[in-house]
Amino acid sequence: MDDMFEFKVLLKKANMYLKRYSSKIMKLALEDSPYAASLPLYSSSFTLVFSPDMNVAAFEKISKKCPSVVLLAGILEGRLLNKENFLRYGKSDLTTSRMHLVQVLQNAGGNNLNQQLTQHQSTLVARLKQISINEAAPDKNEKSVPV
Repeated sequence: MDDMFEFKVLLKKANMYLKRYSSKIMKLALEDSPYAASLPLYSSSFTLVFSPDMNVAAFEKISKKCPSVVLLAGILEGRLLNKENFLRYGKSDLTTSRMHLVQVLQNAGGNNLNQQLTQHQSTLVARLKQISINEAAPDKNEKSVPV
């Protein structure tokens, strides 16, 4: 009981909330939702942690301090993730994600990726310049008439 109180205090400090629900309430909540496949997990009363922030690293630290708490899965950005993927998501940072994205784009397009992405824009700009030059220069056969 003391461990659970400590756990709640640590969660509250990290802007997370602990809620306990019965299996009947979980069935009503999940029955017609994208998470209906997880219903067999809720055979007895269940404790869930909610947070408006996506701070997986803080939750991992808190759960390590309370060994009686077992993480089964988590929902991030609308996706149900198992424990490993949930914790991996928490360990990734923005710089690492950007690095992986750049690497994937370079592998997909080769060295001339920038050229491939801007080719149509360059062609469009060149044609628009040509049209504007043709319209700006008066025709030799036309004479300007004062109005």
